[in-house]
Amino acid sequence: MPHGSLKDKVTILNSSPLNKTNIQNKSVSADILVSIPGEVINIEVYGRFNEENFTKSKVYFFRLYATDLPVGEEYAKQHIIIQYNICLTSSLPYTKKLKTRYLLRDDTNQVVAHDIKGYIYNLDKLEVNSYTVGESNLLEKIFLIIKATTHEEREQIAEGSEILMDMVNTIKKFINDEEIKEMKSFQNKWLDDGKQEEKISVAKKLLNKLSLDDIVEVTGLTKSEIESLAKN
Repeated sequence: MPHGSLKDKVTILNSSPLNKTNIQNKSVSADILVSIPGEVINIEVYGRFNEENFTKSKVYFFRLYATDLPVGEEYAKQHIIIQYNICLTSSLPYTKKLKTRYLLRDDTNQVVAHDIKGYIYNLDKLEVNSYTVGESNLLEKIFLIIKATTHEEREQIAEGSEILMDMVNTIKKFINDEEIKEMKSFQNKWLDDGKQEEKISVAKKLLNKLSLDDIVEVTGLTKSEIESLAKN
């Protein structure tokens, strides 16, 4: 695809709630939803990818596909739905390489359908001993930046690339954001003293700001406890 061909045509929605087919459906939110002409791309990020995570990702994936078209729209206008699961490590036996594509036929290894594409990127299998400065191998460098633990390391990987340097600076700004620092401080404090009332208090403040899964991760409360708070 020519450089700049998607300028002003990309819509990015952070932590976007996915549509339901009926009121009883479980509420789920995507980490990052990207809409471009003819395609909807869902990007999910995991620390450790296991069978439960994989099942969750497939729920997200098919929810997107099933709710893509508005009422009265022709099926010919169905978007191509693409999902990328990016994980730092994976316990699944069939993710023994960096990139694994699912929704393939077991017997022929061919795609089930051309308008649904699912991928798992296991960054634990990323093997890059050296790389050139500049815009080459952007995807591998993005993954290296995700894995990096210091700003200096990220800058070294991004050297010579305006795109990657923008990404590195955005990460730095996010990490240094006072609200993010405060949230992380709360999380560490809860892990130390386990004060239930403080967890509940902050969970209530986050109900309309973060997805259910994110609130679970930050507070340590269970999904049922947070869902109960949302009803009150």
